[in-house]
Amino acid sequence: MATTFDIKKVPEATRKGPATWNQIRGLSFKFASKTNGNTNYREAKQIQGCLYNEKKEGRLTYSQAHTLFSKKTLPAKYRNSIQDYVAQQDQN
Repeated sequence: MATTFDIKKVPEATRKGPATWNQIRGLSFKFASKTNGNTNYREAKQIQGCLYNEKKEGRLTYSQAHTLFSKKTLPAKYRNSIQDYVAQQDQN
């Protein structure tokens, strides 16, 4: 059974709305580094926090999150945001 997700079947209001928690969680595990098949959970949680914050601020929609699943790596703007946050926390 080969089924694929068709975003066109999702209502327009949902697509323009905020990303879902499951999208954020899935993206965090997709983009976290893996060693010998094991996910780096610290990195996954950092990505998850960054994307959740983007959602809360209204900068990550359902459609944008869907598009991120087709990327091979996490876009630089999110990586930079995580690095800035970690550097700021190290200074405190």
